[in-house]
Amino acid sequence: MAKRKKSKKILSIPIHHNIVEDETTLNLFTKNKVPLRFVLQGIKKASETKSYDVILIKIDRLYDMGWSVIQSLRRSLESLKTDSNLLIVHMDSASLKEYYLASIADEIILTPSGTLDLTGFQAEVYFIKKGMEQLGLGADFVKTGDYKTFADMFIRDSMSKPHKEMIEAIVDRYLKEVSGEIQDSRSQLTQPFQEILDEGPFTADESMESHLIDHLLYATEIDNYLEERLDVKKCVQVPLKLYDSLSSWKNFYRPSKKIAIIYASGNIVDAAKSNPSSKTAITPKQMIKAIERARDDKKVKAIIIKVNSPGGSALASDMIWHEIKKAKEEKPIVVSMGNMAASGGYYLSVGADYIFAEGMTLTGSIGVIAGKIYGGLLLDKLGIHREVITRGKHADMNSISSPFTKDERHKLEEQIDSFYYRQFLEKAAEGRSKDVSSMGKLAQGRVWTGWDGQEHGLVDAIGGLMEAIDESRKRANIRDHDKVKFLVLPKKKLRLSLRSLVQSRLSPVSNEILSLMDWQSLFGRSKALYLMPYIFKID
Repeated sequence: MAKRKKSKKILSIPIHHNIVEDETTLNLFTKNKVPLRFVLQGIKKASETKSYDVILIKIDRLYDMGWSVIQSLRRSLESLKTDSNLLIVHMDSASLKEYYLASIADEIILTPSGTLDLTGFQAEVYFIKKGMEQLGLGADFVKTGDYKTFADMFIRDSMSKPHKEMIEAIVDRYLKEVSGEIQDSRSQLTQPFQEILDEGPFTADESMESHLIDHLLYATEIDNYLEERLDVKKCVQVPLKLYDSLSSWKNFYRPSKKIAIIYASGNIVDAAKSNPSSKTAITPKQMIKAIERARDDKKVKAIIIKVNSPGGSALASDMIWHEIKKAKEEKPIVVSMGNMAASGGYYLSVGADYIFAEGMTLTGSIGVIAGKIYGGLLLDKLGIHREVITRGKHADMNSISSPFTKDERHKLEEQIDSFYYRQFLEKAAEGRSKDVSSMGKLAQGRVWTGWDGQEHGLVDAIGGLMEAIDESRKRANIRDHDKVKFLVLPKKKLRLSLRSLVQSRLSPVSNEILSLMDWQSLFGRSKALYLMPYIFKID
């Protein structure tokens, strides 16, 4: 009997729900969180060494982790695969998100009592018109484009035909692409993955029968399994190292070249105080300061803007776009889109030299809405009497007690159509090297997936932060062997809020209500909003 080899090196990579895309949100009270960038850079370093016999990826339930983050992780983990190593995933249980991530593995191991909750995609849309009416509230909005459906939740009881068409197209594309990628990765499957989804969810035994997984083992049994599988006496697990820069923190060499990463996360508001309920928000003051700092730092050779925003204030969006455009004259600017970069989020992006989106990014939504929520009946119910003295025909236009008059509504429609919508179209067309007519066909408020966006020229390529870093290096003429440090902006002050402390303990429905409160805080003084439709949550 041949002697077993002494040992094999195993690279251990935990993928938990504590991975955070926007590292500027981390502080003293979030020390258990890990920046996505650190994980991706750690995986990149590991893929370059190619010194591991086995890569063991331990995937926990990822809960609210966005699909774009899942895609970035999947692509990054796939880069670890070689002809000479073995990539194994272990999960206790999994939804479609975790299984999609795991499907790149040579072998998938599930805990014997675990389940695969594979049931497909679901998009939820909320309509609160009747609830508002019961409270004595009403809504009055104007918009550009049949697909600009944000206000529909306030003024309709169900989806309009264009709204439904748009969401069905998004979900269909998600299903097609995710199923196709899983099918390509899991050659063991004996039937199309879309058909398998219709039979889910699956117990552990059913998962084995359907060839969705390869083994049933507890986490404590994996070492013994690998020792037998690899015919070695011992498996030595080496944890993945996380990197803050493209060189180890132990290296005392201080790199002379920097790439700035500016995070633009949340609703776009005129000022922070205009959105007090929100945990994160994008303001012109904060963004302009960050862009100026990156532009003026001579060591910064390129700027990446990580956009994860549904949009917001038209004024604020334009002010930030203008600053990006100015900075682009001095340094290359690359945008990396997150889960969403739509409406105002897309407006910011078109000022850059190059745009990356993940396939499941929601983008586009070129259009405008404006309006208000009023509550005259609610005031009556509460016994509140209001008297107003005005000077000026439209002085009471923003009254919270009544809808717009016919004349006021006409004035608002003229403004958002002839000025704000036209402005958006022209700047998007200029940024994407299209004529206004061509861009108009892609506009009307329609939300597109990243895949669709690339096909229509709204974005340049499918990719995430690591691809944006590579593109930035290329545009800044930073050689592959040059070490780079990252300047992460904006620098945020630590501010505690009751919301941030309790939100993680709330139910999904409660968090949806808080999200609606965030958007409601954007309305005021009939201002124009570049805001994507409140869709949804796609699971």
